[in-house]
Amino acid sequence: MPKNQFLSHTIKTSVHEGIYAQIFLVLAMVGGSFTIKLATELEASNMQLGILAAIGQFAQVFQPLGLWLTHHLASRKGKTISFALWGRSMVFLFGAIPFLFYQQAGFFSKNSGIWIFLLLCLISAGLQAISVNMWLAWISDGVPLRIRGRFFSIRTQFMTVAGTLAGYLFGFFIDLFAEADQRGAIASWFVESSGLGDWFNHGNLSFGFLILFTVAGIIGLYSLKLLRNQPERPKIHAHDDLGEHYRAPFRDRNFLKLVLFVIWWMLAIGIGSPFWVPFMLKNLHMGMIEVQIYGTCVLLTSLLFLRPWGRFIDRFGNRTAMAICIVFSSMAPVPWLFVTPGSLWLIYAEGAYAGVIFAGLGIVSANFVLSIAPRGMQQGYSGFYAAFGGLAMMTTQLLSGFQIPPESITLFGKLLQPEQVLFALSGIARFTALIPLMLIYEKRAVSIRGLLGKRATTK
Repeated sequence: MPKNQFLSHTIKTSVHEGIYAQIFLVLAMVGGSFTIKLATELEASNMQLGILAAIGQFAQVFQPLGLWLTHHLASRKGKTISFALWGRSMVFLFGAIPFLFYQQAGFFSKNSGIWIFLLLCLISAGLQAISVNMWLAWISDGVPLRIRGRFFSIRTQFMTVAGTLAGYLFGFFIDLFAEADQRGAIASWFVESSGLGDWFNHGNLSFGFLILFTVAGIIGLYSLKLLRNQPERPKIHAHDDLGEHYRAPFRDRNFLKLVLFVIWWMLAIGIGSPFWVPFMLKNLHMGMIEVQIYGTCVLLTSLLFLRPWGRFIDRFGNRTAMAICIVFSSMAPVPWLFVTPGSLWLIYAEGAYAGVIFAGLGIVSANFVLSIAPRGMQQGYSGFYAAFGGLAMMTTQLLSGFQIPPESITLFGKLLQPEQVLFALSGIARFTALIPLMLIYEKRAVSIRGLLGKRATTK
């Protein structure tokens, strides 16, 4: 296949496949709003919510196995799809969990139900993490570095739109099963006008989860069917020795600096992260549709800024983009310290603000390690990068669940809920991540001072 045709086919197929993969993730991602909603219905404790959030990060430890499983194979495609297939198939079991204890004939107690759910989440997330490692190496071989930022931005734009629509649709669906006095106006109107009040009641929520996760599983498997059509270049190896692929990253001082940064950054991000959605559901009394509205505020501005971020990163580098994102991200938790059920506009405004930041962070998180890894060594580098970052975030997520302040705290005359204390600490910790970031060398990166100098020259 000619080079230009190969690249065009790769991008189109990846974008098409990514749309369905994103719908799957929105509905069934471990630690996402719907799995958190299920966990809260299972009466998960703060500790268990912390574990749920940590599972997705702990699963990244398995990413380096992707290199071992594909090193001696001529193609990564088969293994990538197989591991994703098994990981996504576990989601079908998520929907069965409520029947184990919601129904009178359930086999398990409520406490057993939540632990079984967490175990299924761990298996699913671990298998999918291995698949992601293989896919990243596959896509990095197919899309050259010079346009990779724009590729990820275009792919993410389409994925964002699809994920947002799916989130609204199924958020509305789950809200139909809420208690009558807790439904939103639109959900209440639908139930009353449709005459389905006998079906849409809280007692049937288990059927709602069964339908949701069944649909998620089907869509996830369909995206893998599309992934089979994505072309693959012959694998490139800088070294034939598998051990060298595992040892080389740890002899690379620049990579070790990147690892220090990702550990620092993910520790900061993990503080309080298990409680963003539960805080909305419990403290602010928001329904799933209102949670989706917040997500839409994030995603709309993210959509607007994805392509500008992609062009910026291709021109000035990932390190420069990350520095800007860190500064603005450190201020994002501030509105959460003042929001009340009567002032939800504060976090909707924060969501729009955060969307600009997340657009840049999303591209950098996928592209940074690939930009400094030697050609042919991306899979090992990205695997260890994800593993260290995942372990770091898992650490503070678990600590957040186990060590959340037991009661409200008054700080500078402001009464803060326990979750809000963690949100404030996260903002402070995020800003300090600039320290290790400045140690990293990226060939194409332009310093902030240099960036400002270029803009002044342009003017």
